[in-house]
Amino acid sequence: MKFSTTIKPVSVNRRTVPGQHGKLITSNDYRNTKAAMNMVFRNQTNQKPFNGEVAVYITCGWKNYDVDSWVKIVLDSLQGIAYVNDNQVRFLQIAMMQNKKINIEVMEMGK
Repeated sequence: MKFSTTIKPVSVNRRTVPGQHGKLITSNDYRNTKAAMNMVFRNQTNQKPFNGEVAVYITCGWKNYDVDSWVKIVLDSLQGIAYVNDNQVRFLQIAMMQNKKINIEVMEMGK
């Protein structure tokens, strides 16, 4: 399955809620961006999500952008679309390019 978006990813920005025993919440910016990405990705396929282990190949073009701060939102946004849960990801390759676009390919492993 192939996906692409020009939505700029944001980091998770989690924080704990005081008095709620360490409950973590994400920022509104993260939740809104994740929902937008999810909608874009959902509109790019009519296939059912893979049930088995998957390999994910990502290229992203925002220069000097910290990879580990945005890859989570991309993987989370594909849940229920490319795979059932991101814990199915067994191989992840990320390449930084020069265009401001994210291209993603998800392949079921062992097929």
